[in-house]
Amino acid sequence: MPRPGDLVERDFPASAPNQLWVADLTYIHTWSGFVYAAFVIDVYSRMIVGWRLAGHLRTDLPLDALEMAIWRRGGTVNGLVHHSDRGCQGGFNLSIRYTERLADAGAPHLSSPAGRAVVCERRGFPSRRCSGGRGYPMDAVVMDSLEPLVTELRSRGFTVVGPVARNGAIRMDEVSSAAELPRGKGDQQEPGRYRLTERDDDMIFDFAASPDSAKRYTQPPRQTLVRMREETVEEVEPEAPLVALLGVRPCDLAALAVQDRVFLGGRHPDPAYRRRREALFLVTVNCAVPGGTCFCVSMGTGPRASTGFDLALTELAAPHRFLIEAGSERGAEVIEALPHVPAVQHDLVAAEAVSRTAAEHMGRQVETEGIQEWLPEAHDSPRWNEVASRCLACTNCTMVCPTCFCTTMEDTTDLGSGTAERIERWDSCFTLEFSELNGSPVRGSGAGRYRQWLTHKFATWFDQFGTSGCVGCGRCITWCPVGIDVTEELANLR
Repeated sequence: MPRPGDLVERDFPASAPNQLWVADLTYIHTWSGFVYAAFVIDVYSRMIVGWRLAGHLRTDLPLDALEMAIWRRGGTVNGLVHHSDRGCQGGFNLSIRYTERLADAGAPHLSSPAGRAVVCERRGFPSRRCSGGRGYPMDAVVMDSLEPLVTELRSRGFTVVGPVARNGAIRMDEVSSAAELPRGKGDQQEPGRYRLTERDDDMIFDFAASPDSAKRYTQPPRQTLVRMREETVEEVEPEAPLVALLGVRPCDLAALAVQDRVFLGGRHPDPAYRRRREALFLVTVNCAVPGGTCFCVSMGTGPRASTGFDLALTELAAPHRFLIEAGSERGAEVIEALPHVPAVQHDLVAAEAVSRTAAEHMGRQVETEGIQEWLPEAHDSPRWNEVASRCLACTNCTMVCPTCFCTTMEDTTDLGSGTAERIERWDSCFTLEFSELNGSPVRGSGAGRYRQWLTHKFATWFDQFGTSGCVGCGRCITWCPVGIDVTEELANLR
């Protein structure tokens, strides 16, 4: 059906109820997946008069929200103008069932903008960023260089940590200038293999996930918890420096959400973790070149970020530039301080193409349908012994994993200074002494330890935390010395 004309033209006057309604749809990332919310707002009162939550994007979702709105307003809304954007998420007015229901209620006047979306900031209407037809916000901007961003973040007191080429790999380290970022660098990742490569372009982020994730900035590999000096016990204040992570991948944002669930979602939230988490400023980069071991599409975590960031970058070529979106109020404040131009349709189309191409070129895939049931049922499969015969129990997979959170405690003493310390450090369920009863290991075989790790990561993590423990970054495959591929193991166990 043809798109209705724009009767509002970015002006939102309403002198009485039921003169102008606006409708939209958004999605919220939860621990168990995405929830979609449709809502209808009466512009006069700024009240949400109809809403609906669902796990799908079918027409029933906005239609139910509309039914609530009509019911709450007495069943008829004669003369109403109903306005929504024209994107795939907000295209209410293009649904035949939706428009027919409006007409039945006495609202024949449909409105939809000619542009991408509506910015609802006029005549006292509460400000919000409305998703456009391609999923990018109205305030997306374009910058030619990241140098102003690095400078601005440093001026706000953040230590900027970004990707640098060092010792034959892309690592996350402190940068004081955008010139330190790995321009013209790429990588090749396969099971048990990583190679840094040279590219013949100026792209900065055309490489896959590095061995460093955001985990070391929220859960340090080693930290002192308590110090005793002679007979005095000193509580050690946890460090929580202001850190801006530049170049965080969407899968790592998903991993941070998993960590939030682990450390903040239970009855005993970790205050040290909370402090470090709140001190982070997250600048994510939508992936353009997935690695040979990536499978974020299978896990629903990438290659484009949808939530959890302060700023999101999409690097574009010909000409080289960066499309930047704000995902938080402080992200929007940073954008306002930077030299930029508004993104135009050409930029948005190019950014969408980057994410689409990346999604189509995943190096691996996993069939997750029913995995919570069939993986635990494979407990007695001979495949566990086969993979254990290759596994070195070196713990590389758990060290590079962005969600593994196991730790152990160490007590140390220094007779010279008369001090003793209790230190928390990363640990791994692959070590023989990780879990013991009466001095004996609970899982004495390599097969048992690998089975525990894989089953917990992909299945029983749901029971414990309501989400998968894997985000599809592929690090455990790349950095396994013998090239054990979890996607291959899962396929063989299925």
